[in-house]
Amino acid sequence: MIFRKQIAPLVVSGILGVTPVLVFAGAHTYNPDDPVPMTVAPLAALDFQPIRDGSTEMAVAWGDPTSGPSSVYLKFPPDFPMGLHTHTSNYHAVVIQGTTKHWDVDESEADARLLGPGDYWFQGANRMHQDSYPSEEEVIVFIHFDGPIDFIDAE
Repeated sequence: MIFRKQIAPLVVSGILGVTPVLVFAGAHTYNPDDPVPMTVAPLAALDFQPIRDGSTEMAVAWGDPTSGPSSVYLKFPPDFPMGLHTHTSNYHAVVIQGTTKHWDVDESEADARLLGPGDYWFQGANRMHQDSYPSEEEVIVFIHFDGPIDFIDAE
């Protein structure tokens, strides 16, 4: 119980960028006036929809990706190449299935670490970066964006 009350809020705070008070303030009490309901999103029940050119799919777990913060799952086909791009919001990502590489504009794919299930990265807003999905299976990544989701290709 000590872990849950003292250590866990610090871990969640560091990952999500929120204070422990916000994370756990209502966790143990019921407030019928709370406008934010609990969200449960089993991976198998997610409704993936094609985005961009149709080769990538997205399922919304929480929020509205068009207007503010949201958490989404992105699904990429095996061995999918992603071009250099940026976003106007920060995001946090965790690999759920398959393998991926993520690197900054000043790095190369050869130097990027291969990431698998459970691996995490943070990407700051407006910073060019690139991804690849060198996997023999579909790749699924869970991403939390701090603001609306956009995708700006490098010119």
